[in-house]
Amino acid sequence: MAARREVQRQAMMDSQREMDIQREVDMRRLQEAEMEQRTQRAVDEAMKKAAAENAVPQQGAAVVVSPPPQQIYHTPSPMPMQMQSPPGQSYTLAPNMMPGIPPEQMARVPSPHPPPYSSEYLPQDRPKSAQSVGSAAPATESNVRYCTECGFGCQIGDKFCSRCGAKQAS
Repeated sequence: MAARREVQRQAMMDSQREMDIQREVDMRRLQEAEMEQRTQRAVDEAMKKAAAENAVPQQGAAVVVSPPPQQIYHTPSPMPMQMQSPPGQSYTLAPNMMPGIPPEQMARVPSPHPPPYSSEYLPQDRPKSAQSVGSAAPATESNVRYCTECGFGCQIGDKFCSRCGAKQAS
């Protein structure tokens, strides 16, 4: 009889130990889930705050639409990539992105080729040593046609520009 009671007491202690272990495991899982939720909320709030701070300087410049943040579970969330500008310098837009200002009014970059009417390419302005250089005979005022691409003075009969190779109007 004493042996039976000892076996029952031992079985009861084992089951009590198993229940305690199971309770502790459940409590750890619950704490981990709560911690993960808090971390996710903190990350979401930080992303919203960063987006709001970044949107304030840009309100006058342009409207930026960002995709909603991804919901990732049981993995660490990646850090959002942000374009950085030097300290004290605001964001700048490309000239064709300026609202309300037509592109014609923006500062233009000079073309690497002078316009066709430029005196730089008139035959009389060429140095004497360069008059004989080229594949064709020197162009005179009466038979000159200026290339629409580079402005070079080509002969009227030429099908292609002798400088840039662009097709000439017939």
